[in-house]
Amino acid sequence: MGHIKVEQLNNNKNYHEWEAISLSEVNTIKSLIKNRCEFDKFYETKLYETNNCFESNGVPQFHEIVEITYLDLERLIKNTKLSKQQRTIIEYLIRGYDEEWIGEKIGCTPMSVIDIFNTACEKIKTQNDYEWLEWLETSGKIKVEGAYKQCGKCKRWLKANENNFSPNSKGQYGLHSLCKNCR
Repeated sequence: MGHIKVEQLNNNKNYHEWEAISLSEVNTIKSLIKNRCEFDKFYETKLYETNNCFESNGVPQFHEIVEITYLDLERLIKNTKLSKQQRTIIEYLIRGYDEEWIGEKIGCTPMSVIDIFNTACEKIKTQNDYEWLEWLETSGKIKVEGAYKQCGKCKRWLKANENNFSPNSKGQYGLHSLCKNCR
């Protein structure tokens, strides 16, 4: 998963390989989705045996970064504009089903499933990149010229431009009160 070199990991013993995973890489997103069922097996075992997924029960402790990575991916999937078919395919892949089974279930070829999944992963990567840029701009990590406007629905502060808000001559800055994602 991800592009990690073992020699880099050995240089810092306090470094966990999951810290090198980037949700800005389509192949990483694909791998995380397809391998989610393996993570869930251990997670559910821990939760069932201890009623607390963060307590040890003999199952190796998950490093916090693993759980955070999957939580970030879930958030990105939720925030990404995906079709119902793309969401269905991702859900089946997360549960561990293969492309052939999914194709039979939804009525298309395994190659179509792969193509739809690839497009969905590209959209998830684009959403990740958008959210990172938004965070960098609003956190003051990078200097950005121009005004910001708060979406009336999701309450996020976004740069007041036509990339984020539709034009509206009556609105603040000549823009609609809801961001494009919420509309």
